[in-house]
Amino acid sequence: MKSRTNRLKIWALAVIIILPFAGLKAQFNKQGKGPDDFPELIQPDIPGAPRLGKPMLIMGESKPVMGEGNGWAAPAVFDWNGDGRKDLLIGEFASGWEMANGNVLGNFIRVYMNKGTDDFPKFSDEFKYAMPYVESAQGTESNGTPISVYLWCCMSFRPQFADLNNDGYQDIITGHYYPGDVTWFKGGEHGFSIGEKIEQEHRDKHPLYGNNLPITDPQSNSYWNYSSVSLGDFDGNGLQDMVVGGAGIRISKNIGTRTEPKFGCRELLQDVEGNPLKICAYTKEEVEDYKGNLPVAGSGNTVPLVTDWDQDGVLDLMVTDCYLSKGKAAVTFFRGVRTQEGHRFESGVPLFRTKDGSKAFPGSWLQTYVTDWNNDGVNDLLIGTSVATIDGEFNYDLSWNWEFETGITKKNPVYYSENFKKTINEQMERADKNISKLGIDNEEARKRNMVTREMLFKNYYGKEEYRTLAHKGYVYVMLGEKQKK
Repeated sequence: MKSRTNRLKIWALAVIIILPFAGLKAQFNKQGKGPDDFPELIQPDIPGAPRLGKPMLIMGESKPVMGEGNGWAAPAVFDWNGDGRKDLLIGEFASGWEMANGNVLGNFIRVYMNKGTDDFPKFSDEFKYAMPYVESAQGTESNGTPISVYLWCCMSFRPQFADLNNDGYQDIITGHYYPGDVTWFKGGEHGFSIGEKIEQEHRDKHPLYGNNLPITDPQSNSYWNYSSVSLGDFDGNGLQDMVVGGAGIRISKNIGTRTEPKFGCRELLQDVEGNPLKICAYTKEEVEDYKGNLPVAGSGNTVPLVTDWDQDGVLDLMVTDCYLSKGKAAVTFFRGVRTQEGHRFESGVPLFRTKDGSKAFPGSWLQTYVTDWNNDGVNDLLIGTSVATIDGEFNYDLSWNWEFETGITKKNPVYYSENFKKTINEQMERADKNISKLGIDNEEARKRNMVTREMLFKNYYGKEEYRTLAHKGYVYVMLGEKQKK
């Protein structure tokens, strides 16, 4: 066990492959760097796993394929129109915000149809929203409301595929931010049905308000919050179990039947030493400053992906999170092992990193998906990320700096409606008047914990040059190669 664990920690240089994309329009920084410029990436030696090439931005005809709205991108692959070619799906958060005058239409899935071959996917700039199949509709899909789920914060529709009821058709499953529901869109001959909630044990104990009970308690806020999910059969009984992220990386065993799934209590997954899985350690300052229970996983918004990355027949995990500050890995890999105590994992290692420990991937809120993109028999990795754009074009400097430092986290001022901007101006004017009445300056107002114009502007815009800032969800592919023995 120890020898294999040590081999995971032996780092080697990544093979860098540069493939240019024609028609890419992007904002380059002063050094002429754009969205395909990456630092040298180093990968651990994971026996049986592919070696990953340089991340390559997936393009349409004249611009990247993308998720919009709040700028999340949850990639997945599925033959949507049944033509034998893999299509690209991108789950969004706050769909339609970019075109609806400040309104959000839902949380949808964009479908980019493959115009190339199954071996060499190509896409146009056009997409359509994934629609459900309803029997009363003419054709195979409804022309009404797209497939959507209720999300009010901080995560996207994340399409995961599994045949939950063993009818021979793949279903779409996705989790919710809060109150922790998981929605099941059943697959069938003509497409996917309207979503329904999957039965979960202890769902009746869901708390009405936040609290600081431990994450293992079904009545705690953290037990249900940020329910990002992925599926796999962990005990070999032919039923799909559910791995749940959030503040802890947990497993919810399928305690239902082959045709009627039901998911049991969420239990923390453990490493070979019996410790809960963790993507990073806390600093002393974080421990001292945090109020309440620190997230067990090292982050409150972990996003797990179940995959057998090293092809040894034991399920592994790839885990991402918001990726906003120093000390975070872009993707953390947990190698699964079978032990006498059951399914365990070796300690997490970054799937790739930079030599100097700087940021290894642009953007934030990363999400992964494993597929054989080019049909060469080796798994490849798709990564969706929320990058920064100014005036609609990729901004290298903002995308490659940590968002906790730039202050642009979840900011999209370019989408503010005129009414909302008017409200912001009224708030700033009111703050000026309140300070003026007291005959004090802004520095004294801050000492008195008063709201100032500068505070409001920073909250809504960040900086003057960010007025046309918008996050866009880009998708990169890292092609895998078999390791040389």
